[in-house]
Amino acid sequence: MSGRAGRRGIDDRGVCISSTAKMMVKRSADCLNSAFHLSYNMLLNQLRCKDGDPENLLRNSFYQFQADRAIPDLERQMKVLQEERDPIHIEEEDSLENYYSLLEQYKDLKMDVRDIIFSRRYCE
Repeated sequence: MSGRAGRRGIDDRGVCISSTAKMMVKRSADCLNSAFHLSYNMLLNQLRCKDGDPENLLRNSFYQFQADRAIPDLERQMKVLQEERDPIHIEEEDSLENYYSLLEQYKDLKMDVRDIIFSRRYCE
């Protein structure tokens, strides 16, 4: 916010101080993050226009720019986490994988049974 520190017609000069400019000089500016949110209406409006290209819209968005810019940092984090993960040894890892697989099958079968029961209720 800025203003003129002087009285019109009385003072021959005034001093203007911008707090935003002062903060930018003293420290770095605040981060600017994209608030882009893709919606069905946006896609439909793009498709409705003859020159509309939803893929081009996404490729050239500030959100995509920020996502692409973050890739090197994410790859570094991934390498660090992989290096932490590799020396970990889990006893009986094969039996744990088998157990997890059985749990997933159980969940799927349970959902199938539930779907069958509900479909019979609504068919009667």
